Amino acid sequence: MSETEAKTNAAAQQGKLYGVSVGPGDPELLTLKAARLIEAADVLAVPDVGRGKGRRSALDIIADHVDATRQEILDCSVPMTRDKAALDAAHKRVADQIAAKLDAGLDVALVTLGDAGIYSSLYYLVDRLRDRGYQVEIVPGVSSFSAASAALAQPLCLGGESLLVVPVATSSSDELDAAVALPGNKVFMKCGRRLSELKSALGRHGQLDGASLAVDLGLPSQRLERDLSQVDNSTGYFSLVLSRGVGGEEDRAGRPEAGAGCEPVGRPEVGADSGSEPGSAGTTEPPAGAGGEPKPGSGPGLEPTRVSEPTPAGKSTPADTARAQVAHEYPFVTHRDCPYFPCHEGVPDQDFNCLFCYCPLYALGPDCGGNYSYNEHGYKDCTACAMPHRGDAGTKLVKLHYPHLAELARRGGSDSSEGAGE
Repeated sequence: MSETEAKTNAAAQQGKLYGVSVGPGDPELLTLKAARLIEAADVLAVPDVGRGKGRRSALDIIADHVDATRQEILDCSVPMTRDKAALDAAHKRVADQIAAKLDAGLDVALVTLGDAGIYSSLYYLVDRLRDRGYQVEIVPGVSSFSAASAALAQPLCLGGESLLVVPVATSSSDELDAAVALPGNKVFMKCGRRLSELKSALGRHGQLDGASLAVDLGLPSQRLERDLSQVDNSTGYFSLVLSRGVGGEEDRAGRPEAGAGCEPVGRPEVGADSGSEPGSAGTTEPPAGAGGEPKPGSGPGLEPTRVSEPTPAGKSTPADTARAQVAHEYPFVTHRDCPYFPCHEGVPDQDFNCLFCYCPLYALGPDCGGNYSYNEHGYKDCTACAMPHRGDAGTKLVKLHYPHLAELARRGGSDSSEGAGE
C-alpha cells in the first residue's frame, strides 16, 4: 500500500468536525440543520460548560437536542484573556482533544454562540484542525445583531446603505471614535462596560439620535431600548448598539433625481474649487437684493478648503473634511475658510454641508419647515436652524418643497407678481 493510499484510508476512518452555530440565546433560533447535526454527533464540544454565570450557555441552548446517554460532552473552554501565549496554548490543548476523538472515528459537533463567522473563537480551533487534514464543515447561525434588528423591528441597512460591525471591547478610544465618524449604519458589539464612552462618541458625531440598545438577547433578562440617549450606562457584557448613520435610507428617499427639475450636484474633488458661494444662511439681515446688505466677507472670492491648513484643537481636521466629502453619497461641500464656519451649532464639522449657505427654502417664508423666527424688522431669522446643513437633509427638504419652489420661480406662476390676478 502506498503512502497516499494509507493516508486516504486513515482519512476515511476519521470522524468529521462540524462547527455548529447555535444563535444568540433563544433555542427556537437554532436552525434545522444545526439541530440535526447536534443530534447525530458522537461528541459535543462545548465552551463554558458549567460556567453560565446567569446567562444561557451554548449547552443550555442545545439542551433539547442532546442525548446524555449516548453523546459525550467535551469541555472546550479557553481562558478569557488577551495573553496570546496563554490563548495559543489553550487552543492547542482543545484542538488536541478534538483530534483524538476524530482519530477514533467519532463525529464532533463544535458549538458556538451566534454565528461562527462573526468574532467566534471557533475558527481558532477549526483552522488548526483543518491544517492537520481533518474534514470540516461550518453551519451558519443567527447573529446577535440580526436577532437585535428583528427584536427592535429596526432594519440593519436598506437600499445602498453600508453596515459596519465594531468590536467595542477590543477597540481603543481612538479606534472607536474613528469608527463612529465613518459613514453608514453600524453595529457596536460587546459594549457594556464602555457604553458611556460610546454614547459620547455617537453624540459628538450626531448619531446618538435613533441609536438603540439590545442586552441579553433570547434570555429572560432580555432588554430592548429604542432610545439610547435615555439609557443609563450600566449594562451587561452581552450588549450591542445599533446606529443608523447620517444620510440613511429614510433621508435618501427625498433625494432629487436627475431630470426631476434640478441637476444633481457632483462631489467636489479634494482641494478643488467647490463652486459654492460662501455666506451665512443664519443671518438676521435679508439676503442681498432683498433690501439688505450681505455680511462682510460673505459672497464669492474666498478660497476653497485647503487640506494643509492647521485646525484648532478639538475640531476635525481639514483632511477629515476632505475625506468626508469624498465619502458622502449626496451633494456635499464644506467651506472651512468661511469666517462664519460653522455658522450653526449642533452639526459635526465633517458632516456640515455648506451647499445650502444661501438656502433656497428661505423664499418659502413660514412654510419652509425649518427652525426659523422673525426679527423685530419683520425679516426671517434662520440663526437657530441647522436643518439644511446636516448631511443631505437640505437636499431632502428641497425635494419635498420643490413643487412650491418651482411655482414661485415659474414665469407667470400663481405666486409671482406677474401672474397675480387684479
